[in-house]
Amino acid sequence: QDHLTNAHKQVLIYEALGVTPPTFAHLPLIMAPNKGKLSKRKHGEVVSMTTYRDAGFLAAAFRNFLALLGWSAGEEKEIYSLHELVEKFSLGGIHRSNAVFNFHESDPRKWTDDKAIWMNAEYIRTMPLDELLPFVKPELKSAKLWRDEYEDDAKPWFQNTINLIRQRFFTLKDFSLQGRAYFSEDFDFDPAAVEKNLNKFPDLKTWLPELADRFEAEFENRPYTEENIETVVRAFTEEKGTKLGVIMNGARTLLTGVAVGPSMLSVFETIGLERTIMRLRSQVALSEST
Repeated sequence: QDHLTNAHKQVLIYEALGVTPPTFAHLPLIMAPNKGKLSKRKHGEVVSMTTYRDAGFLAAAFRNFLALLGWSAGEEKEIYSLHELVEKFSLGGIHRSNAVFNFHESDPRKWTDDKAIWMNAEYIRTMPLDELLPFVKPELKSAKLWRDEYEDDAKPWFQNTINLIRQRFFTLKDFSLQGRAYFSEDFDFDPAAVEKNLNKFPDLKTWLPELADRFEAEFENRPYTEENIETVVRAFTEEKGTKLGVIMNGARTLLTGVAVGPSMLSVFETIGLERTIMRLRSQVALSEST
């Protein structure tokens, strides 16, 4: 749209050279939240492509987001592959009004447009696993969490783990941050999770190590599967006269360091019997709940 004012000059130059002018089309501008012009000089890194690459955005997802700023295919759909965008694009779909790129410079949680983050999460959650894994590998490598066996003997476990934990992730960075506990014993405990799932239930300081003892005994000669884990945990919960959620949520915090995530039965199985027992007996987070 900025070039509407000089388009007529370009047409005159073509005509003066005896060349048929091409057809010109102009896109609407992308505006900042205050409806001012979006620019790197004024708004800094939020408008830089490398910022999104470094923050863990997938190129395909961000391209999809940008394509819908000022254009639409005229249908109730927002996720498009590059092939679909090319196939469906038409000048008739270009909006006449300017697009607005929403972000809040003073709020780190809303540093970029919510829709961009949502779309990136959709791609991470739904894209074929074999297409996602090549992006996860360098992220884990950069955080020193990668192991060569993830492409060898441990490949089935690695693939299942990534498929399990990606459901709640927003960027590739989440695999090395929120997902760190699946790949390393060196992970942090979210203070809010400790407060919510451990501090409120002092009995867990003895119950969770007892659950570890129960796991060690019960799974000495039976498969460590979700079905069997559920049976053991439910029986243990009934014995303690508490709610299943109290045990499950407390265990989630000790095993993963966070308050939310995939099905806890899946977490137990994915973390594995040995690591589960070790973490349930650990006093690292429990000591913070005194």
